Amino acid sequence: MASRRVLLARCLVVGLLALGVPAGCGEDPELPSTLVAPGKCSVELSPSTDPLMANGQDTMVVTVTVRNEDARPLSGRVVIVQVGTGEGFTLLQEKSLTDSQGQNRVEVRATTPGNKTLYVSVNELDGVRVELGQVVVDFR
Repeated sequence: MASRRVLLARCLVVGLLALGVPAGCGEDPELPSTLVAPGKCSVELSPSTDPLMANGQDTMVVTVTVRNEDARPLSGRVVIVQVGTGEGFTLLQEKSLTDSQGQNRVEVRATTPGNKTLYVSVNELDGVRVELGQVVVDFR
């Protein structure tokens, strides 16, 4: 009788192991890349008015979307928008993190008319800066 129990227990163990094979054994799936792919990222401008006036109130929203090579959004990345050329304008949130959709929004306002150049970059997890490009904003 004891040998039947041992045999039954062994069959049960083998059966459970067999059920586990399709549920996760084998090769590990490839994890998505965490590296920023500049060609998959985007920088979009959304003016609050047209034309955009240099009155200190009209706002240009710069929306940066950070993605990896598979075009998946990367959250928690530091986006940096820096002032290039132009006087009399303000950046709100010069440095901030991307959200769960890989997006970050920076508001730009001006008190002096003219073209304003902004440089947009993002930091990799190891701190290496990846340049995404530059945008020119025209305030009248």
